[in-house]
Amino acid sequence: MPMIHVVLRGVFLPFCLLLSLSVLSQDYTVDTVQDGTDANPGDGVCASAAGVCTFRAALQEAAVAGAPQVIALPAGTYNWTLGQLDLDEGQITVNGDGARTTIVDAAGNSRFFEISGGSTVLTFADFELRNGLDANDPGGAFENDCDDLTLTRMVFRDCETRVGFGGAIHNRGAMEVQGCLFMGCIADGDDGNNGGGGGGGALGAGGAISSWQGSSSTFENCTFTGCIARGGDGGNAGGGGGGGQGGTSFSNFGRGGDGGDIGFGDEDAGTANVGGGGGGGGYTTGWNGGPGDGTNGIMFGGNGGNGANNGAAGGGGAAGFGGAFFSRAGSHVFRHCTFSGNQAIPGEAGNSVGGTAAQDGTGRGGAIGTYAGTITLDNCILYGNTAVGSPAGEGEDLFLFSGGPILSDAGNNIVGVMEDAGETVFDAASTGNQIGVDPILLPFGDYGGPTDAYMISACDPLSPAIDGGAAIGVTEDQRGEPRDANPDIGAIEGPEPVDLDPVSGQVCPGETVELSLSWPDATTTWPDGSEGDTWDAPVGSGVATVTTAEGCEEEVDVEVTGIQFDTPDLGPDQTVCPGEPVVLDAGNPGAVFAWSTGAFTQTATVLDSGLVEVEVNVQGCIESDQVVVSYYDAYPLELGPDVVLCTGESVDLNAEAFGWPGLPPSFQWQAGPAD
Repeated sequence: MPMIHVVLRGVFLPFCLLLSLSVLSQDYTVDTVQDGTDANPGDGVCASAAGVCTFRAALQEAAVAGAPQVIALPAGTYNWTLGQLDLDEGQITVNGDGARTTIVDAAGNSRFFEISGGSTVLTFADFELRNGLDANDPGGAFENDCDDLTLTRMVFRDCETRVGFGGAIHNRGAMEVQGCLFMGCIADGDDGNNGGGGGGGALGAGGAISSWQGSSSTFENCTFTGCIARGGDGGNAGGGGGGGQGGTSFSNFGRGGDGGDIGFGDEDAGTANVGGGGGGGGYTTGWNGGPGDGTNGIMFGGNGGNGANNGAAGGGGAAGFGGAFFSRAGSHVFRHCTFSGNQAIPGEAGNSVGGTAAQDGTGRGGAIGTYAGTITLDNCILYGNTAVGSPAGEGEDLFLFSGGPILSDAGNNIVGVMEDAGETVFDAASTGNQIGVDPILLPFGDYGGPTDAYMISACDPLSPAIDGGAAIGVTEDQRGEPRDANPDIGAIEGPEPVDLDPVSGQVCPGETVELSLSWPDATTTWPDGSEGDTWDAPVGSGVATVTTAEGCEEEVDVEVTGIQFDTPDLGPDQTVCPGEPVVLDAGNPGAVFAWSTGAFTQTATVLDSGLVEVEVNVQGCIESDQVVVSYYDAYPLELGPDVVLCTGESVDLNAEAFGWPGLPPSFQWQAGPAD
């Protein structure tokens, strides 16, 4: 491992002397996005040959400063082009300007760091490491072997290792990880080589993080998504020659078995290691020849095929283990973390040529898979991850090969699929766990705070994570928002559950009614597609959708009924005889009535000529009508005084009133002639 030497005036100074030089205690601010080594590490000046303070140069100076150093990394996208930097001493804090705006991009050229040294103390905060790649060593962003590494509000995006362990971090030391996001990182196991018999694939484990012997880690308020642990494919059998080499690892652990030879006397395949695919068998030609045996994969690595007379077999595919996190050993604690969308993908078997078919590997633990070590889970969500080919189902989120049971200080985890057998069980002291339950996660995205995350649904259906956790001393969530006394499960503390009653109203005929429906920081979409807190609603029913600031949607029933109201009709104007009462009816039984006559009932009796008006009120709907009632004048009938007639006499009576202005009368005489 290269060492960083401190040169001052051409003399190598011992570390104890550096401690006495106060000039080396200064802090550094990076002032360029370009990469470059420090021109003179140890002179206390962060400057490349171009005279600018690069991120690499600041780290080189801080490493040998002999006192705690703070590096300021302003917003920007920093190029990392000169390969891995070894950090094996120093007490260094690097503060970015926020992981959304401060990005260090290796563009797939190398990984960033190898961190080691028992006295090394590192704190990285508020920036993103992107596109780290290592084809030869575990840990696509870095490998850690120091005992004091702290990561706060960091993002590890699209980092990859091609030797099977730790797409972002391969941990041999001790680290504390708070409020971080691991996204799109890949641990690719090496493929077995083609040959006489195909070599078995090598184990792929820990798409984001692999933890090795002697390691420990604590994760708090972290999100893991889109990470993949992919086992290597088995090699294909050939028509002759030596067996294909099994997929390699940085150590023997996880290696695939070598394929058997054809015609070289070593037709049997080599043995795979943990998680590797078995080698495919070859065969030996000649009078004493015969088929070679394939070997079995170990810990869910696929078996290699057996050779046959004049036929060789392909190598087995390797296991994919722990789509986001893998532990070979050590003690690892997860508190308020969310794992979703991660995958453990096994390698595919190589093709056989005359031999028996090899087998694909098996994926286990789409979120977390362990070979050994202890796992402690509290208030975590593991859901929606994939383990291809798992006997527990392809949605398996959690699997412990050994080292179980799963420990908890409290419990209260939500796990979609776990085997619930062997080691993969919660300790009896762990309570409140919800197994096989959907946590109802909203799409991954920006819900505020320094890093993206999964939000839990506060709408119908309501997430069971809300208020489902236990208080374990975690006072903030991944965004820095406070947690309450009944915390939510997972990395994010969700909003208050949406609690809205159905909306209803009544409307007068031909009119609309204003309805109101709102929730803090939410958008209401009404049945006609309009948006706003209020809506002028006609008669009808439908569904309004309230979309919260977090993006969950609550559907609310809306119903507007029309008020039954018959427009009052008092009929045509009318003229009646003197003294004849006129009864008018406004209809609408049960309404409120106001007559111009002073009546307050449905009907009114009119005895005088004039305009009669009525106002009818039905639940606030008001209509009116009017009618003119007229009375005829009394006819002035006068036949004169009584008359006494002798026998045989007569008298003329005349009922007609001369000068009468009214309609001509008709007369009906009684006890006499009709006219």
